[in-house]
Amino acid sequence: MNLKEQLEELKQSGGTVREITDAMLVLDQSMRDLGKDCSKEALKQAKKDSKVIYSAIKEVDLELGKMLILNIDM
Repeated sequence: MNLKEQLEELKQSGGTVREITDAMLVLDQSMRDLGKDCSKEALKQAKKDSKVIYSAIKEVDLELGKMLILNIDM
């Protein structure tokens, strides 16, 4: 299952906004847990995937999604 399918499944899960956003953030954390010796390409892909996740969060929780997108480089 690809990332967009996973996010769509979470959105359709019937959980509360908090449960859905928490699950999406856990997914993001697992994708960004690359270790110290990861390649620049892996970091670039993780950041790209995070943007997709944060955009999905924005569809569920507008304010949280905006905040995450604005602060992705921090």
